[in-house]
Amino acid sequence: MMREDTTEISKIRTFVHERFAAEVGLSSTELSEENLTLADVVRCSPNITNSVDLMECFARTSNAVRREYGIRVRLPAYPGNTTIKTLVDSFIEQVELELTKEARA
Repeated sequence: MMREDTTEISKIRTFVHERFAAEVGLSSTELSEENLTLADVVRCSPNITNSVDLMECFARTSNAVRREYGIRVRLPAYPGNTTIKTLVDSFIEQVELELTKEARA
């Protein structure tokens, strides 16, 4: 992967993390806790009360990535014990796949 792609992916990772934090109403610092799970987010968030609300936050974050970077991200459903790190990593894997497809086209 070229340095430019690495820099772009780093910016997108930060964007995803910050956007998801804003959607759920928590700070980026709170979401950075090592073992914070999706269930923890539902429990701590002032903006969401259940898993449906959480999925809507995923969708809004995904739409923001599409608008900002032109990359479509589709995530599978995750169980409540999934960590936020896993979620963000999954977003970035999807971004990398899309960037690879674009580079081949």
